[in-house]
Amino acid sequence: MMLAPALSTIGVALFVIYGLTVFSQLVPLRLLEPAWQLRVAGVLLENGLWPLLGLGLLQLAAYLDPANRRLQARWEGLGRLGVIAVLGFLLMVPVQLVATGLSLQTLDSAQRNRQQRVEANLNRMRQEIRASSSLADLQRRIRDIQAPDLLLDAASLDQSLPELKRSFLASVDQSEQLLQRRFQAMANRGRTWALLQRAGRGVIMALVLAFAYAAATPIAADPDISVLMVWRERLSLFPRRR
Repeated sequence: MMLAPALSTIGVALFVIYGLTVFSQLVPLRLLEPAWQLRVAGVLLENGLWPLLGLGLLQLAAYLDPANRRLQARWEGLGRLGVIAVLGFLLMVPVQLVATGLSLQTLDSAQRNRQQRVEANLNRMRQEIRASSSLADLQRRIRDIQAPDLLLDAASLDQSLPELKRSFLASVDQSEQLLQRRFQAMANRGRTWALLQRAGRGVIMALVLAFAYAAATPIAADPDISVLMVWRERLSLFPRRR
């Protein structure tokens, strides 16, 4: 029967395609970076159906040609690798949750750092304005701190130094309020929601794929019994509460 060997070959090809796809995303290795962990987890999950389909084709090939020992051995050998897939997808649940939490912390930290740098620059502007002793000194200090919003024009030169200081300080306060509103509007809500959505979708996909692989993976003692069957049998041994 030519169909069974063809199905078995296609099944092996799906395993190879999956391996190459995942390997292309592994390098460069950055095991401790949450972004790398989430990217690799996404690739593993999004392409997880390919080896599952390969397992199905291997099992179908062994069923269609039970006398072919090569197909039977291939099914039993590669089929048992499904246990690794089951454990791997279950492990992806905490990995994705932890990586998402760390990514959210990184976003918040980056936002706080940007805000602190802006506040430090504004405070420096206030110090330079207050420390100026003359209009020329004020103009030099403004030029040194590179504050384009604070310019000494012809109208400014008609004001006294205290009045000009108060005007510039009020302008700095106004800029600070504007930047604070902008930071609040840019509070990474979009990226935070996107990370949470991705994590929720990834956790559900990991659990579904883990159970699917458990249903398709035979145990070593009996190729006709799947890992999921063993789970159900063991769960049935626990007494149910009434």
